Amino acid sequence: MKTKSDWKWKIVVFLFVISFFYCVIGVFTEYFTEPEQTVKHKRTVAKETETGNRAEARVFIQMVVKGRLKLPSTSDFAWLDSRVEPLGDNRYAMKSYVDSQNSFGSTVRTYFDCIAIKESGKWRIERLKIN
Repeated sequence: MKTKSDWKWKIVVFLFVISFFYCVIGVFTEYFTEPEQTVKHKRTVAKETETGNRAEARVFIQMVVKGRLKLPSTSDFAWLDSRVEPLGDNRYAMKSYVDSQNSFGSTVRTYFDCIAIKESGKWRIERLKIN
């Protein structure tokens, strides 16, 4: 004859086995998915850094080009027709144009081609061609 305590004991064992398997599956799932999440995080950080460096390169190159104009306060840089391309090793290339006034007051379009490098947290120009 089965008593109530036998059923309680079976329920406790059943719950223990279910809890044990749940814990084992949870540990293995976390163990095997953590490296993938870490890789995704590193890729995200790398993309954010690359995007930030592109923006920094754009601003730096525009400042350098602006300094070479007759009237830098009238400069208007292209946005749609300009692109900063990573070349690797923290080198970035930008080909674009700027509209600005010359010393006679007429607007002139000046094309430029530039390569900037970021070394030790500081930017420098490797090559600058202004037409």
